[in-house]
Amino acid sequence: MFALIGALFFVAGAIVEAFAYSFPTLLIGSVLMQPAIAFFSAVDQAIVLAVLPSRDEAGRYIAVVQFAHKLPSAIAPLIAPFIIAIGATDGEKNYTLLYLTGAGLALIGGLVVLPASSRCAERWAKGVDPQRAGSSMKAPHQRRPRRSKRRRIHRMGAGYRRGRLHHHP
Repeated sequence: MFALIGALFFVAGAIVEAFAYSFPTLLIGSVLMQPAIAFFSAVDQAIVLAVLPSRDEAGRYIAVVQFAHKLPSAIAPLIAPFIIAIGATDGEKNYTLLYLTGAGLALIGGLVVLPASSRCAERWAKGVDPQRAGSSMKAPHQRRPRRSKRRRIHRMGAGYRRGRLHHHP
């Protein structure tokens, strides 16, 4: 749901910017777009963490996702001149079409992510851990606090504390 809200905020901001002919109006559009980016980022991070195949290799998977985030930043400047040139007359560039294209892509992105974000939210509400099928997961406020390292080591025995790990059958 947050992804769709983010998409709608971005669409509103992009439409305001598309038809802005003064600096204050352009700022209003930009201010509308900032919560959209926050909503998208939060949902994206939650989905990525929910579908990780292995928590042990989380860094690798998150690095791949971050690389995927950088691709649009690299590709957009290559495509933007062609969008700006469509319908341009007498040297006037068509920034209106550029912002409307961004609004359309944001709306499509919000609609595409909506089913995945809804499934993650439902699973979280039911207490199902997406990492382990069939096991239950409690919300952070429902979990028992972890034992301190000192207490865990104390429970393991004196051999572990002295640097000698003794396994007793």
